[in-house]
Amino acid sequence: KSLRHQRGVGLAILMADIGAKNALIGRCYMNRGKAISQRVMGKRPLLRVEGSTTFIRNGAQWVKYAGITGHCDSAINGNSTIHHGPSQDSSLSKGRQSLSSNAAGTTYFLKFDGEKAHHRGPLPLRLELRLSREGRDPWSLRYLSTGSSYTDDGISGDGCCYYAEFDSGECWWGTQNAHGEEDGILHEILTEMDVHRVAFGNPTSPFAKKSSWIVIGKDGSVAWRNIPQGLHDVLMERYELTRCSTPSGTIADVPHRRSPVRKGTNVGIIRADAAAPCEVSLGVAGTYFVRFMDGTVDYSLPSFAADVCEKLEAEGKVIRNVSLHSDTYDCLVRFSVKTKI
Repeated sequence: KSLRHQRGVGLAILMADIGAKNALIGRCYMNRGKAISQRVMGKRPLLRVEGSTTFIRNGAQWVKYAGITGHCDSAINGNSTIHHGPSQDSSLSKGRQSLSSNAAGTTYFLKFDGEKAHHRGPLPLRLELRLSREGRDPWSLRYLSTGSSYTDDGISGDGCCYYAEFDSGECWWGTQNAHGEEDGILHEILTEMDVHRVAFGNPTSPFAKKSSWIVIGKDGSVAWRNIPQGLHDVLMERYELTRCSTPSGTIADVPHRRSPVRKGTNVGIIRADAAAPCEVSLGVAGTYFVRFMDGTVDYSLPSFAADVCEKLEAEGKVIRNVSLHSDTYDCLVRFSVKTKI
């Protein structure tokens, strides 16, 4: 019960995409798509609508992870390859029930306590192809983060960066952006770090000349590149740099951990008197959210999302996570109905 309150049992849905909103309400309010019986679930959670925001009091109670994964322009490319559960057939093309096929608009990923997963819309192309090539069950994904699927001119590209973790603990990632350009530094970071969370920024924003991302390790270490200044400043208050990017584009050791910060990639270790981050997301136009293990949060959100967070906090609730994505203003807010633990 304490774990569920730490991750947030309440859910606020802030989506202009009506189709995506209704689909998500169906998953979290109507109790569909979960491996938890109605007998265990008990009564349906309380739902209320205020303006454009839908609040579900216990809508995320059985959700391990919920994240916005982007925006799909066309239903033609919107076939989902993630499914309800395992089949006796090892082939991805047989014996499985597809979830949310032909879903255009905002896409999202849900992982439930009962080990079932749901993804609305298409998975990243390279992830989808690898799943098919290796005959892996996409329902066993437990965490998924994706980057922008748009090029600098606003056209949908050939793919996007992604980071995926399976129930087994195995992790896959792709560091090619929508232009097909490989981010060697990010690949190096993901190879070296035992990853807890990854967030990708908008490569067309003023904060990201080539790529934008932040990686949180399970040991509290953090690596980041071209993130919004506010988030950078918050991290620098808590971290001592161990590595920085060099003019050649590689990353090297920092002789003096309190030396001036260089632009580009930074890798830091948490200071002894500081709490490490546990949730982070990057959104449109330099927006971000971060929560630390001591319960403190810092964010720069679109005004409508900031208003919802302030309203929840005024009601005595605790913001646990705000899921953003660089391809859409739609977002999800997870909150606890009790005071900080």
